[in-house]
Amino acid sequence: MKVAYLLPGFVRNTEYFDEIVKFKKLNVNHTIDIYSNTYDIIGSPHKEPSDKKGYINSTKIDLSFFEKHLEYKGINIENYEMVDEEISNFASKYCHLIKSSPGFVKSKSSKMGCIENEQSTLRSYYGQVRNIYKSYKLIENPETYNLIIKSRYDAWVSQLDLNYYEKYVDHNTLFGMDYDFSVTLDNGVFNKILSDIVVFGDSVAMKTWCEIGKEDVFSRVYRDENLSSKEYENICKGADIKTQIESVLCYNYFVLNGNKKYVKINPKHLPNRAYLPRVKYP
Repeated sequence: MKVAYLLPGFVRNTEYFDEIVKFKKLNVNHTIDIYSNTYDIIGSPHKEPSDKKGYINSTKIDLSFFEKHLEYKGINIENYEMVDEEISNFASKYCHLIKSSPGFVKSKSSKMGCIENEQSTLRSYYGQVRNIYKSYKLIENPETYNLIIKSRYDAWVSQLDLNYYEKYVDHNTLFGMDYDFSVTLDNGVFNKILSDIVVFGDSVAMKTWCEIGKEDVFSRVYRDENLSSKEYENICKGADIKTQIESVLCYNYFVLNGNKKYVKINPKHLPNRAYLPRVKYP
């Protein structure tokens, strides 16, 4: 197969490049082109904290750094400070669309070791989906690829054997991992939730999945009053469903776009649900 491999977002540890190299070796019989919209600094070890302390003395990186580790078909390295301003403005503009979730705020602040809230969460989420879309846009002709994979630099992918999935690739078919739970929305619609660390599909499915990173699409999902779930709030200590990026992504893909074709990824192919061992919070 001809495969586009999207790597959006931060490089957090240079050792993680080894996973991607192993993934390519495992799938040597496929043509794999790597595309990445990323930043000019090394990311914090786990997740981006709202106080940004992890970036005060962060190592600057450039094209030569990336090319030492991987061969890229397309890469765009953005200045972190400039993107920070853009995504912060987005969050300030739209955070009122998330219901106040004191339990979520307290829990996340404790976990991250700094003050987190609905606005800082939305800022981070928009940064994530924006990177996905901008990575996807680096592909000149997406329709020429049999498979498009959205992964992360810190995903455990060395055992993801694409030969297993070749027979399932079809028009508008998405491959993913079920989340720990899925919920029913207040309007009675079932919202299937997938993990977002590794998702792949044909070019039609992935066009829809990635285009949530467009500002107008992402903000439209947050403006949608039907994305509301008391069931989710009961499970997650009162948190608005819009504070979970997986719910937002899947609502856009399965509910708003009416997609049905879904194939589960073999859990043996993504150990630990694709999470590499990493430094704990904060």
